[in-house]
Amino acid sequence: LTKEYQKMDSVLQKLLAVSVPVSASAYHLLTLNRIGAYRDLLYNLSVASSDPIRARLVIDKIPTTLVSALRIYIELSTYFKLQNIVFSSQEAGYMFTVGYTIK
Repeated sequence: LTKEYQKMDSVLQKLLAVSVPVSASAYHLLTLNRIGAYRDLLYNLSVASSDPIRARLVIDKIPTTLVSALRIYIELSTYFKLQNIVFSSQEAGYMFTVGYTIK
């Protein structure tokens, strides 16, 4: 959990540095909030041995936090489709292209 927390913290810091167009700002903020919630959940679970009450308080939030984080992909895909933004296979955004599969 600690390694995953550190990974999500790094992702969050990179997302904070990304410049986005005004039309995508709501999606960007939503992504930041959901990644931050997932990161915080991981942290709270990772300290279960030293702070079991903190871990217990977040256990009930696991399903909603995970589903919200996973929905980021669907929402960003929808945004790019509505804005007619197309990515080539060499661009990082290609994963949002219809028909893309993880290799």
